[in-house]
Parts: sequence; C-alpha cells; structure tokens
Amino acid sequence: MAPKDIHKTAFRCPGHVGAYEYLVMSFGLKNAGATYQMAMNAIFHDLIGQSMEAFDSIKAYLTSPPVLVPPQRGNPLKLYISASEKSIGSLLAQNNEGGKEQAVYYLSRILTEVETSEVINIPGSLEVTSIWIPPRKDISGKEDWVQQEIRRVAGLWITHWKLYFDGSHTQKASGAGIVIVNPQGVYHYYSFLLDYQGNTNNRAEYETLIIGLEILMDLGAVEVEVFGDSELVINQLNGEFKCRHITMAGYYLAATQLLNFWDSEISVNHVPRESNLAANEMAQLASGVPIQERKYGVDVEIQRRNLPSILKRGFSLDIMVLEAEIEDWRSPIIHHLKDPSSPTSKNDRQQATKYVLWAKNLLRKTPDGLLLKCLGQEESMRVMAEVHEGVCGAHQAGTKMRWLLRRYGYFWPDMEKDCKSYARGCEECQRHEPLQHVPLVPLNPVVKPWPFRG
Repeated sequence: MAPKDIHKTAFRCPGHVGAYEYLVMSFGLKNAGATYQMAMNAIFHDLIGQSMEAFDSIKAYLTSPPVLVPPQRGNPLKLYISASEKSIGSLLAQNNEGGKEQAVYYLSRILTEVETSEVINIPGSLEVTSIWIPPRKDISGKEDWVQQEIRRVAGLWITHWKLYFDGSHTQKASGAGIVIVNPQGVYHYYSFLLDYQGNTNNRAEYETLIIGLEILMDLGAVEVEVFGDSELVINQLNGEFKCRHITMAGYYLAATQLLNFWDSEISVNHVPRESNLAANEMAQLASGVPIQERKYGVDVEIQRRNLPSILKRGFSLDIMVLEAEIEDWRSPIIHHLKDPSSPTSKNDRQQATKYVLWAKNLLRKTPDGLLLKCLGQEESMRVMAEVHEGVCGAHQAGTKMRWLLRRYGYFWPDMEKDCKSYARGCEECQRHEPLQHVPLVPLNPVVKPWPFRG
C-alpha cells in the first residue's frame, strides 16, 4: 500500500493478506455512540423492559421518599401486616384531610432463628379501622403507644395452642393422656405411665396437666388454652374451689407456677368427657384399662415417669406447711390506746374505754375495779390446757373452766365458748365420762298367756 494512501484506509493488518486493522475511523468517530448503543441493545434485549421499569420506580421512590406524619386524634388508623417465613413487616397509616393515605409508623425486619418458629404467615394484608388514639397519660412517647397498638391488634389473628389432658388411676397403674393441637391444626398425642406409688385420680389429673404444660414450654407455645374434664382441678385453678387437702397443695402450686410462665393469661376450661375422648383414650392406654374399640387409632409410644413432676420442681409430696397470719383481737384496741387520733372504727373506740395499757400489756377493767390480763389465741389455748388437764386440773366442764380463768386473772372475748369447746374435745373426758345404760327404745312388757309361765 502506498504511504500516501494510509490516511484514507479504514483498517489493515500488517503481515496478513486480506485482513486489516482500524487505524483511522471514517467520519472522525462520530458514529461510535450509535455503534455502542446497537451493541448494548443486542446484548440486553431481554432485560431492558423489566430492568428499566424497576430502575424508574426506585429512582422515583428515592427522589420523593414517604414521610412519617404524627397521628391525628379522631381519625381511624389502618394497620397493614405481612409475614413470611423469614421476615415480618407492618405499616400503620392514616388518611389526611384530603383523603390521601400517609404513613404513621412502620416495622420491617428479618426474624431470628428462634422467632421463625412463632410466626404465623398471614396471606396478603390486613386492614383494621377500629383503632383510636386514647387520651392516656401512662404512655410517654408516641412510638411506644403505636408499638403497643400493633401488638394488641396483631394478637387478634394469633391462633392458640390447645391442650387437652386427662388422668386415669386404677388399682394396678396410673396413666396420663395428653393431646396438643398446634395453631396449624396438627394433633400431637402423648401417653405416659405414672409408675410410682401413692397415686390417686386427682393426683393423676394434676400430674397430667403439669406434664402437658412442660411440653408446651418445650414447643415454644405463645398463646395457650387448657381443656380438661376434672371439675376439681379446673375449679381450683380458676379460684372457684379452694385447695384444702394438704397432699394436693404441692400439685396445685406447681400447676399455678407453670400457668404463670406465660405473659398472657391462660384460660383453663372445663369440658364434658365426651369432648375429651382422645386424651381419655391415651390415659387408659397407659394405665392398662381394656378398651373395647379405639376411636383414635394412632400409634403412640407409652413413656414412663418414675417420679412425680412436683419433686423435680422442689415441692414436697406429702408435707406442705402454710403459715397464715392470725389476726389478734387486741391489735386495734392497742393501736387506738397508743394513738387516739388515728382513724379507728366506732366499735373499737367504744371497746377501748374498757381497757388500759400497762407495761405493754392490755388489761381489762372489771366493775369491781380489778384488772384482767388479756390473752391472744395461743396464750388462751395454753392456759385452758393447764386449767383443764394440767397439774391441778380436774377436767372441769366449760363453765367451771371459765370461772377459774377469770379468778386467775385472765380474759378474752370468747372465754366461755372456747372453754366449752375445749372440754367437749377432751379425749380423756369422753373416754371416762359416765355412761348411760338407758335403752334407746322404751321397753314393751310381754303379757304371759297363763299364770306362772316361765
């Protein structure tokens, strides 16, 4: 190629015939932009439509981000909730005066591994228009109130875990049957053999409830409902019956302690036996009761418990001492005599005129001008025992005991009543008292059929 034609050549390749390399581009690189655009259109032909739309939406969002506005009193709030397996999101919005929806508060975060087991997937979004801003002073910040309202409204869609329990006791063995229904409606069946002595039917019921609550704790249940067919257990836990038996106090305290584990209130409901057949069958299966026809043909492994659950929780099985503070009848009178200006009932003020304080002892004034020492419950029991069956006691009757105690200089309001009750309860008096040999029914004379008949 002639050197004078090099500046007119578009491309050449030295050393090769017929192949050339660009040295000078025609038109002075004016078509470089169009060439690059044609190449990019060919490469990204399938992605241009979607990517550009997404880019435009992101650009529009970044140029005009939403601004959180303070809630207006009197306008309903809208709560949008969305949950997935790994994240949750919620938005609290409110319409302004122009009817345009504006954001008040939002929440969006990824769940931890522990929280993923407690999330319930809510399809779509939920709109709640019944939330109003109350004029309350116990909540300092606006954000705190919004978070509380979100928790309260979100709880309306939480499905409870359900626990059905039943205990069975026979002369051979005792069993516990538990049925747990999770929020997705899946049933879990449990059967336990209570392999230890000293069981009763009520103890088996409490033991079953304690085991079921411990299982719910291990499963991470949040909202729980308890169902059982034992009226005694259900009414005691609901406060309608009192747990008076000393051997049941440990079970009652253990069950109450477990129910207080959850922050929310646990409802304990009584159901008829017909509605608790599944748990009853699990209990009978463990205790060895023959079942004619199984209605719930599920394969359940019978687990064994060798010790009561309350022993693991630090409660005693047979000994439970409950100390109750006994009100002393002398306290209001002593309080009024020490401080007459303090608020006291009219009856106590009138009674205080018959007493006097001397050397920290309350004394009763008698019409004869004598002073009797006032005794409490423990002291009165001690002096009654000494007068009735002590060294000089002759097992007198209640009226004589009262006369002797006043003669010795003691007093309390129910002296005669307590003395009669103590005398009637004396075992030696009942054993050695005079026996009446009068027949229970009147005698009927028999007329002989003829004289001198034997």
